[in-house]
Amino acid sequence: MAEVLTPDWLTEVVANAARLVDPTTERLVVGVELVDVAPDRPGESRLRRWQIRVGDGEISVSAGGDVTADVTIRTDAATAAAIAGGELSAPRAFLDGRLRLAGDLARLLDTAT
Repeated sequence: MAEVLTPDWLTEVVANAARLVDPTTERLVVGVELVDVAPDRPGESRLRRWQIRVGDGEISVSAGGDVTADVTIRTDAATAAAIAGGELSAPRAFLDGRLRLAGDLARLLDTAT
């Protein structure tokens, strides 16, 4: 598994999303927000944003948040790494308050394969 927040990690995110989401679904934009602690500034954190776009038979990911997301997922880098590494399930992280969801959750669930 690639290091969290690197370009290789984002490539893995898209590959995993392709297995979980029906790409023929109507357009869906999922915002992903990761809060991580800056190693060179203890006590400070920074917010990183990406968008995963699904539709027209494709899934893509891009840095930033230029389009309003239908659903937003927010977590910290350690939780994202644990989920990506299979050490923690997303539902468990949600129940523990380590993963937050906002927006049209029914629409997100409708896209699951």
